[in-house]
Amino acid sequence: MGQPLITDNGITSNFDSQWQRTMKKAPATTSLSERFTEHDLKAKTASDAENAENAENAAQLLQHSSVSTTQKIYIRKPQIVLPFKR
Repeated sequence: MGQPLITDNGITSNFDSQWQRTMKKAPATTSLSERFTEHDLKAKTASDAENAENAENAAQLLQHSSVSTTQKIYIRKPQIVLPFKR
C-alpha cells in the first residue's frame, strides 16, 4: 500500500512482526539450518559486494560515510592473501 514500515516515532512493530513470522516458518519451508537476523543480511551484503576487498564499494552500497565502519563491522569474509614470491 506504499506505507512505510516505520512509524513517526521510530517504532517498527509491523516489520518486527512480519520478520518473526517469517523466521518461524523458514526452517520448515527452506533449507535454512539456523536462524539469522536482519543485521546478518546487511553484513552478507557487504561481504558479498562485487569487489568486496575494496571496502569503499561496500561502504557505498550500505550508505556508510566511513569506510572504517564497514570494514570493522560488516565485512566478515576473511581477506585472501597471496603468498610472497622471492
